[in-house]
Amino acid sequence: MEWETPIEQGYSISTKFTGRPDLSMGQYVLESVDRVAEPHDRNIPESIQKLAYERDRNTCRICGWNREAWRNDDPRILELHHLDEYQHGGQNTLNNLVVLCSRCHESVHAGEYEQEIIRIAESLQD
Repeated sequence: MEWETPIEQGYSISTKFTGRPDLSMGQYVLESVDRVAEPHDRNIPESIQKLAYERDRNTCRICGWNREAWRNDDPRILELHHLDEYQHGGQNTLNNLVVLCSRCHESVHAGEYEQEIIRIAESLQD
């Protein structure tokens, strides 16, 4: 039986790869008891998630926000975004995933930052 992680249920967590290098593999810290996102699960393999967060240095590829900037009054989290959207067949591959903060991620899905996303996608194809 596979368990859902809190992030799949919409909670903000920190892991070894998202700003808490002191944690062991599989450990996490729940940042807040309040949900910060809608529950979802894209079944991204943990190994691919790790590589994407490492490649992007645990930093939003658009605004540069990272875990060290977290505050109670700005509870952003880091998320993975599919460049080719998952709902349209986008794959869970390293070159199709980028790290975005939750604020930029929401803006991207609202149609903003199109040129930045194109630039990021092109940089991953090099």
